[in-house]
Amino acid sequence: EMAERLSLRSQSKLRYAKSTGVRISANDAEEIYILPGQRDKAIEIIRNWFTKDPGDTLTICDEYFGLEDLWILNVLLSVKPKCKVYIMTSRKHQLDQGIAQPWDEAYRRYWQTNISSDQSPPLTEVVIVGSVITQKSPIHDRYWLTEYGGLKFGTSLNSLGITQESSITVLQSQIVKERQIEIDRYLVERKREDAKGEKLLYSTFTLD
Repeated sequence: EMAERLSLRSQSKLRYAKSTGVRISANDAEEIYILPGQRDKAIEIIRNWFTKDPGDTLTICDEYFGLEDLWILNVLLSVKPKCKVYIMTSRKHQLDQGIAQPWDEAYRRYWQTNISSDQSPPLTEVVIVGSVITQKSPIHDRYWLTEYGGLKFGTSLNSLGITQESSITVLQSQIVKERQIEIDRYLVERKREDAKGEKLLYSTFTLD
């Protein structure tokens, strides 16, 4: 009987996933599939999450976050203009993209030129971190966290719903707390070394 129940439950979840694009994992977390060509769907999922989540702060941890991803702050402004944002990205991505230094001026100039010339971004603190050797971020997974919820992204924001199949996972509260503690070691405490013992370099600035 137990085996039959588990089988029926599994079949039910599979049918739900096929019909909605949402799979329920073993720990009951929602994993939303995003296929190539579903860019609008991905943006709407993010917008709805912004709208429903009551958090006053948003932490974005994505080692591939760069100038071309600043548009997401405009989406946030449209639904939650007073939300404060913390972004942690990597030195490697800024260097690979050829973003001219000083990086704070490059980010402000991009916002004014490409996002909005008459509206300021939400109050945003950007932390660009990387090891001396590789310039990579000490955290490689992509998380968006608030005080109450979180998302994990399977690909970078710039390619989500465009180039390949990916997913957005809605995180459970305990996982959110654990990931926030891990990220804050670098975002807030500015830990001097990564897990391999390599020295870290930081560049920080605000957008407002």
